[in-house]
Amino acid sequence: MPMDHEERGCGCNERQHPQTSRRHHQKDQSGELHSKDVIITVHAKPNARENRVEWLDETTVKIHVTAAPEQGKATEAIRDQLAEALGVSKSRIALIRGKTTRIKQFSVA
Repeated sequence: MPMDHEERGCGCNERQHPQTSRRHHQKDQSGELHSKDVIITVHAKPNARENRVEWLDETTVKIHVTAAPEQGKATEAIRDQLAEALGVSKSRIALIRGKTTRIKQFSVA
């Protein structure tokens, strides 16, 4: 279950945190992954009856999408659902690994 902002106790404003992080996040200008980025593991369920997000713990989520797993359609739909669930823009979410597998990892900057 994602932590509330008050539970983090860091004193920053709420927009600085995706719902699953206890840390601030940043990438340098080259787009390199830093230790401050949050890694989210996603268990993908393509061809589902409905789009749905199930949090398994703070950094693991099962995402059901109606999109078919062809030509990256399901991965893009999963990225959209993850961005919506975290309350961040899609541009802050990058696929790290799992382009063609059901277990994927995304970086949230």
